[in-house]
Amino acid sequence: MGAYGNTPEASKSTGLDTTRPTVTSTNPANSAINIPSTKTITVTFSESIQQSTNYGSMTLKNSANNVISTTNSISGSTLTIDPAASLAYSTQYTVTVPASALKDISNNNLASQYVFTFTTSAQPILTSVAISPASASITTGSTLQFVAQPLDQSGNAISATVTWSSSNTAVAAVTPSGVATGATEGTSTITASSGEYLAMQF
Repeated sequence: MGAYGNTPEASKSTGLDTTRPTVTSTNPANSAINIPSTKTITVTFSESIQQSTNYGSMTLKNSANNVISTTNSISGSTLTIDPAASLAYSTQYTVTVPASALKDISNNNLASQYVFTFTTSAQPILTSVAISPASASITTGSTLQFVAQPLDQSGNAISATVTWSSSNTAVAAVTPSGVATGATEGTSTITASSGEYLAMQF
């Protein structure tokens, strides 16, 4: 006779998602320095997220613990924090995302509160002017466009008023926009100045 017994019941999976979202990266990175004052902040999570109970309690604060006004938005797994105005120079900022501010599509809140800091760059200071081309020859009656770029203390391009001049307009004249015109044979120095800083082309 054949053997009889109980047939084991197959195990069943409910498919319930209980994994809480975690932060995988931030931009700026935690403790980053020299961040532009116009920076938009992003926080990327391990899965898609949505607003949770305390979504409005996320904060961006300066070193004086003052809350900075921001517009926050979510796209997929990325939270974007956009300051309403440019941030102050040379200032540390702290971003705080409470655990109950965000949740995944299965309604699991964040695994824990997340806090990170960054520091903005110093105020740009005009320290030099670069001119291009660095040297050139212009035939009589022809023109050449010169370009001047004001630079800050880190060598980054900044916006500043530039004034053009020629040391010998009988040889070459230059317009306020940097277009030089050759008039006759000879040598002239074309100068671009911004504040107390000069760039010269011979």
